[in-house]
Amino acid sequence: MKIFNIVALFIASFILQSTIYQYIAIFDIMPNTNLILIILIALFTNKKVGGIVGLIIGMIQDILFGNVIGIHGLIYFFVGYLIGMANSAISKDNSIASFLLTFITTICTNILFFFIYYFSSANITFIQMLKEITIVEAIYNSILAIFLFRIVKGLFVSPSLKFSRKD
Repeated sequence: MKIFNIVALFIASFILQSTIYQYIAIFDIMPNTNLILIILIALFTNKKVGGIVGLIIGMIQDILFGNVIGIHGLIYFFVGYLIGMANSAISKDNSIASFLLTFITTICTNILFFFIYYFSSANITFIQMLKEITIVEAIYNSILAIFLFRIVKGLFVSPSLKFSRKD
């Protein structure tokens, strides 16, 4: 059942990214819901699931939207794996943790993308990338993470009731 939920989330994410998000872009920057979902799934599962989901989704994103196959797969694998490793130390009770985690992870992934594209002779400076792309995308992703946090938490966390006896 969890596999079906993960697949359904990412199908919806790919559809939204290729259709609707183009119309709600802020400063020509679209949110990266695939990255947000990888972060949240790794947060609620473990490093193995987070890494595998990150690798598969990154490879699909490279095939569908990328110029080079493997860059998103590699970076998303590391994101899913590292957040899955740290998931026991991160609070899953409120959406503030997902907001901060998404903000920091978006900045880190964009820096990694910059260095990869820098060596492939992309024509953008580091400061330009930070000001024009990274900060806007980090804020956009973090705000969306608050809403997606509730959806993913509802799919992965089962409510538990505890009954106690008064003596």
